[in-house]
Amino acid sequence: TFAFSDGRASWAATQPNWTAFVQELGAALHGQGKTLSVTIPPPCSTTNVCGPTEGYWVYNMTGIAPFVDRIRIMAYDFHVQGIGAIAPMPWVRAIVAYAASVVPANKIQIGVPTYGRAWTKRTASGGYQLSGNCPARGTSGYKTLTSMASVTDADIPGQLATLGVDPATIQWDPTSQENWVEYPKLLNWTDASGATQTCTARRIMWWVGPQAVLARTQLVGEFGLAGAAYWTIGGDDPAQWPLIRAYAQQLAPAATEIALTVPASVAFGQPLAISAIVTSGGVPVTGVDATLQFQKAQTKDWAAITSAPIAADGTVIFNPTVTEPGSWRIFVPGVAGRAEQASDPVPVLVTSVVRARPKKVVVKANESTVIRVVAQPARKKQVILVQVQRGEKWRTVGRGRTDARGVVKVTIQMPRKKGVLTYRATANARGGISYGVSETFTIRVK
Repeated sequence: TFAFSDGRASWAATQPNWTAFVQELGAALHGQGKTLSVTIPPPCSTTNVCGPTEGYWVYNMTGIAPFVDRIRIMAYDFHVQGIGAIAPMPWVRAIVAYAASVVPANKIQIGVPTYGRAWTKRTASGGYQLSGNCPARGTSGYKTLTSMASVTDADIPGQLATLGVDPATIQWDPTSQENWVEYPKLLNWTDASGATQTCTARRIMWWVGPQAVLARTQLVGEFGLAGAAYWTIGGDDPAQWPLIRAYAQQLAPAATEIALTVPASVAFGQPLAISAIVTSGGVPVTGVDATLQFQKAQTKDWAAITSAPIAADGTVIFNPTVTEPGSWRIFVPGVAGRAEQASDPVPVLVTSVVRARPKKVVVKANESTVIRVVAQPARKKQVILVQVQRGEKWRTVGRGRTDARGVVKVTIQMPRKKGVLTYRATANARGGISYGVSETFTIRVK
């Protein structure tokens, strides 16, 4: 708010300091993954002339633009002490047109007021329009009758009703695109003798109601702005929101739908079959590349793995080789009239690849033999079980832990009974890698 209190004489010295401050703040916030939004008054005069030396030029809109993510322009308070529109539309349009011509439009948010002001009208000689027996200048009663008053859009309907204003007398100014109405304001007061006196002030109110809020919001679509910012929260007339919602739905691009198919698990080092069908409004999306993205377990960032064109039927297929657990998704960029979209992420477990080989495939009854087991990826001290099949169940007959290479040799004892036995090896989950099972192998007991 320095520009409102320091005076224009200081602006030339203040502007470079302000710009340097915003640059430093933007760098610090962006370094922490945060965004910077700056709210400034408009760089335009009250004659709708805009430029680097017009209006509140000290805020250096073009100079700070590279260092911020959003610039909110307070396109209101055109009239404060003098009577008139809060944010006349020709002035607001000039602000937006200029800003969008010198700053990326997608950084700009237009400030939209949701309030009004009431003043007491003046006579031709400059005095207030008061009638009746009125209190003396400087008294609280006189100030009540003559002071400018601000009122929110939310309170205006009730206030006008309390004042007895006929809604039919409310006017719409097509140039400023705002509402205004004149009305009498009565004050009953007690004079020095104790007698009750009545004074009437001729008041006029200008305000930005729901229809006017919509008109300013529509500049978002016309100029491709980042959005509209409404001042103030809670001061809005609820009737504005259905209008804004309907307009926003007209602006909103068509949604992109991604139906993603991904297996729940995959063996380490093996390809993962990922497929998707991409549509918009039930019609296949074509002509763009889809990007496969991966998020490591316990992290927030998504990494682009590869891209592929979407086929004419809206399908796209990826077969990445998987070496660590995490989540997968597909991102499809937006185009004019269709929104970008990332699919819902799908977590995928990575299982150990287990290979088991007996030292001998023929062993005498009641003797022992060694099973060499390799589990990949290598996880030191991963528990390996060697199991024999008994009917539909598997019974553990040997146990060991892998070395740093993922290798272990497990000694097992053969039974007394001769025959052919079926074995397998399993690797317990460890270090983010899930449980894995080897192919079966047989040993003949003689």
